[in-house]
Amino acid sequence: MATVQSFRLKNDDHELEKILAGKSGKEKSDFIREALYFYIRYGDKINRIDEACSGIREILDRLDSMSVGPSISPINELHTKDGIDETEKVLKKSIQELLNL
Repeated sequence: MATVQSFRLKNDDHELEKILAGKSGKEKSDFIREALYFYIRYGDKINRIDEACSGIREILDRLDSMSVGPSISPINELHTKDGIDETEKVLKKSIQELLNL
């Protein structure tokens, strides 16, 4: 036997109210049920992806803020083919580890 579950929208749930207003009773029930199942199945994975994206954004921000000048000898060493390859490998590995979270 199916049980009835209900909830009340809060005053600031305008987006939910707008979405649900255009649906009939059964459509609302189906939509809410599917949304809950989606959240149960994928909520943790979405949160991990969001955290990984935040980490990637931080890395990219740090890379953007790095100063590359010809007078700085460690940076000049990166301009060699082997130095660039090694740096790219380290960056790719770091980003891959973030994505695998």
